[in-house]
Amino acid sequence: ASDFDPRTFGFRKLSDLVRKTNAFEIDHPEGGAMRIRVKPAARSREKSKSAASR
Repeated sequence: ASDFDPRTFGFRKLSDLVRKTNAFEIDHPEGGAMRIRVKPAARSREKSKSAASR
C-alpha cells in the first residue's frame, strides 16, 4: 500500500497532478505507456549573455 495519494492534493489521478506542476515533460504515445521526465532546467538570460560574451 502506498502512502502517497494524489487526492490529498486535489487530483483524482497522479497524471493530472504531474501535468499541473508543469515541471515534467509528458509523452503519451497512442496505445503506449505514459512517459514522464523532469524538464531540463531553463537557462536564464543572464547566464546566456555571459556565455555569449566570452
